[in-house]
Amino acid sequence: MVKQLFFRNNTSISRQELKTAFNYHCKSYTDEEKLVKLVNLYFLYNVLIPKQNHNMLDLKRVKMLDDKEKFRNYPWGRLCFSLTKQFIQNAVKSKRKSNNLETESKAYAFLQGFPMVLAYWAYEILPQLSSGYVTRIGKGCLRILNWESSEQLDWQDLEDNIFLEKNIG
Repeated sequence: MVKQLFFRNNTSISRQELKTAFNYHCKSYTDEEKLVKLVNLYFLYNVLIPKQNHNMLDLKRVKMLDDKEKFRNYPWGRLCFSLTKQFIQNAVKSKRKSNNLETESKAYAFLQGFPMVLAYWAYEILPQLSSGYVTRIGKGCLRILNWESSEQLDWQDLEDNIFLEKNIG
């Protein structure tokens, strides 16, 4: 139903088609219940599920939106964790390969997945971050809501002042 509503009878849906449908329908669509499904799909593919090697949406996940309970009860957190873990492992492997090559170019790793979760995890376990980098604003169960940052963290500053410290943690 979601597929037919927003993407006609396309046999596949690209991320670009999702973005176009989202921008178009959010301005003009009047059926809020159906629009929520599109918003959920957009959130799923632009926040929770990283851009992978392919640019197409998994049609099984799109179809899942037609069953509200199935979509709500799906273990999205587990999926995000697995994908983030997989991408970090791939980034570490590619960084090792680039370090083994004798090049003058600076090695870097592009983290896909949901690395924001790793940042909040670091806030919880590295007290050095709370002195000047982030501020704890609560102690609730949803730990992601307990922190705020007034500015974007600079990686070089973090590396010099946090990660190269001998007494980390």
